[in-house]
Amino acid sequence: MEVIEENKNQLKRTIEMKVRVNDIEYKKIKELAYLYGKPMADIFRESALTVSKSHKGGRKTQRADPALVRGIARIGNNLNQIAKQVNSTAKAGDAVNILELIDVLHNIRVETEELKRKAQGGV
Repeated sequence: MEVIEENKNQLKRTIEMKVRVNDIEYKKIKELAYLYGKPMADIFRESALTVSKSHKGGRKTQRADPALVRGIARIGNNLNQIAKQVNSTAKAGDAVNILELIDVLHNIRVETEELKRKAQGGV
């Protein structure tokens, strides 16, 4: 923005942009141009170039770390496999294997919490 502000008197405008508006929008923009004593093009430019200043609290998307996403996907796949094994073991009535699977699930939960903490910026 600062570069644009500093150089706006030095830059020649050579690019044309077309914008479609409806009747109501057109009337509002025309009214603003009249109120401020500026051409409609100036109203558009100023509005577009200052929108970032007035919407500081706007939605900001942040890309997730691809390695973290893959790690979480692997955890999800493992959980599905374990759930399938737990269901099969429970039907067979093998209590020892169920306890082993519960231990594995607990370890996965601990590791997942650690990943979550790291993703949120913790150590």
